Amino acid sequence: MLQQGLHNSDLQTLSTIELCDFIENEYHNRIKQYCCNVQVFLEANPHIQDLPFSTAELFHLLTDKLCAELNSLLLKESGIVFPFIRQQAKTFPAQNCIEIKAADTIRIKQDIITMLLQKIRALFNNYTNQPAWTNQLKICVGELFNLEQTVLQWIHTEQYQLFPKFK
Repeated sequence: MLQQGLHNSDLQTLSTIELCDFIENEYHNRIKQYCCNVQVFLEANPHIQDLPFSTAELFHLLTDKLCAELNSLLLKESGIVFPFIRQQAKTFPAQNCIEIKAADTIRIKQDIITMLLQKIRALFNNYTNQPAWTNQLKICVGELFNLEQTVLQWIHTEQYQLFPKFK
């Protein structure tokens, strides 16, 4: 299994198959866990007392949309895109595995996810904890920050390491 924290230069040496494995093992699993942690908080706190009602409502809506978009894209990658890439790379190692159009579709979804993360970041003033917040909300905001960082690393790895292999 590949270690977390590989540098860009290390990622460049990975084969297409190894990159798919790395992305699934390192990013997909952590993203799913962070989404789950935030959703557990929201289910346990449908009315977040520390936030104005409109902010709490918007937080619920944005987070639900973000997790749905992430889960949909991660499922598409792990269930369709990566198995196809792996199979094609074994069968036709010298050829591009997927159409550029497929990578563009993923990029569009990643842009939507990035936009949702930016809205959540703005909602929480760049994830700045407020002294009056409960510890649970502070932990949730920390999970949101970790989710954002992991998502941005995942997007960067795909857009600058994996997708260029198909041009």
